[in-house]
Amino acid sequence: LSAKSCDGASRKCLARRSSGRMNVFGIELIIRNHASQVPLTCTTIFATLEVRTDSRKEFHVNRSLIRGVFGAGLILISLLFLGAASAHENEAVLALDVARNHLVKESMPAIYVIEVVGTIFDNTGAKITENIPLGLGTAFGVTPDGLVLTKMHILNMYIGKSSSIFVAPDTFRYEDGYSVKVSITLLGEDGTKYQTIIEGGDPNDLVDLALLKIVAPAKDLYPYLGIADATFGYDHVISIGHPNGFRFSVGEGIVSNPNAVRDKGDDSGRSYVQTTALVLPGSSGGPLIRVRDHMVVGMFDNLFSPIQGVAVGVGLGFATPASALKEFLQKELRRRTNTDR
Repeated sequence: LSAKSCDGASRKCLARRSSGRMNVFGIELIIRNHASQVPLTCTTIFATLEVRTDSRKEFHVNRSLIRGVFGAGLILISLLFLGAASAHENEAVLALDVARNHLVKESMPAIYVIEVVGTIFDNTGAKITENIPLGLGTAFGVTPDGLVLTKMHILNMYIGKSSSIFVAPDTFRYEDGYSVKVSITLLGEDGTKYQTIIEGGDPNDLVDLALLKIVAPAKDLYPYLGIADATFGYDHVISIGHPNGFRFSVGEGIVSNPNAVRDKGDDSGRSYVQTTALVLPGSSGGPLIRVRDHMVVGMFDNLFSPIQGVAVGVGLGFATPASALKEFLQKELRRRTNTDR
């Protein structure tokens, strides 16, 4: 039945046989069933009542009934709207959460915290001090045989020595005759500690990359991450690292500029991947991973801080682009192959 008219004075509604619905108030509400993707239409404002009858008749609707129907209708529509909205939001959020968690679970075994301690010798070869902390950062595996990529400045942080050469497998020598012998430990998420040696990298190269080799404990296969050919777009990315000492922290953001050029400091003119993902001291050497294909699009290098000399993250992080990482790795792999012959 559809109510065709109401007499306000007598508060009576005349009901006539029609489509089997009674239009009590008056707006159209569209609700979508997200499980089946079938639109469900509920016509009229606050409620639609179905009344079954076999004959034409007149019925009385009093004020209490109107108020009751009105209130119930409001509650019903609120629930329907909230249910539809939350179902829609949950689908989008759930998809993003599933993608992120899958990526983190897959990538985390290849991420390491780096701890570097050193023994310092003066220009006569006399030991000055030993086992002092020199660097703290992040690294990630790049080949199944235990090669690991990180930032050189994490390994070579003897303050006040600007120019240095690396003497394999574990010593940096400086222009004033001083030297530092380093011990590098990688910590995996599962708590395993790995001893490494430096396989490649130039401490005076502004690309600031170092290649490590895990020497113990030995494994047949080490987890590793793939490196993208290049960073092209403004992609959704995550960061995994050791910011301010908080191990294996995950951050999220986008590539805000795939080709950002710094115009100040020692790295003026160098190209970086700029990102909003979390970057703080300890993040250096960590991967910037693209969510859609799980490929590394950059390695964290530095951040912009509005306070001179104080590392304050403001969503302006900079990473060495994937193209530079790949070029460095391929060069070092060729060198290792030629050395082994």
